[in-house]
Amino acid sequence: MAIKFINRRPSVEDVASIGRVETKTIDPKNPTAQQRLHVYTGWINVGMENHNGPHDTFRDQIVSFVPISPGVIETFTDVTALLGTTVTVSPASVALDESNTIFAVDGASVAPGRQKLPGVAGTPFFPILKIDLAIQAGELLWVTYQVTALWKGDATLTRTPLPGSTAPE
Repeated sequence: MAIKFINRRPSVEDVASIGRVETKTIDPKNPTAQQRLHVYTGWINVGMENHNGPHDTFRDQIVSFVPISPGVIETFTDVTALLGTTVTVSPASVALDESNTIFAVDGASVAPGRQKLPGVAGTPFFPILKIDLAIQAGELLWVTYQVTALWKGDATLTRTPLPGSTAPE
């Protein structure tokens, strides 16, 4: 019996079925202020296992990029460009050991992350997804997510390709 968490920091290639839509919006408190609403979706290979039996719940956190297409993320230099986010995460692919199996998303958040990225000058910001997971007696292979982000209308977002093995720090 063992607890195993293969993917605490999934690489950009561990995110699949990526989707993104964008629309312009108006700030209801200030109708002259333009904003942009982006919705990002995908599946993350988390590879989390707990085979220690029905009374041992294992909890951990994964941290992932939020790609806009395979191997590509949006980066930005003005941290105030991201006005707010919401996120929904659900277990998507599981394997049961027994009837007492539990899979849970205990929490999730999106906020600006920052690190040196291969081939990118400086240290840009990018949306980073943190997911708190729990598992008892089984395997949680994939989770799905939907991130909704509200950006300033004049925000400069740069499409930034990353090598497939690049992962958040």
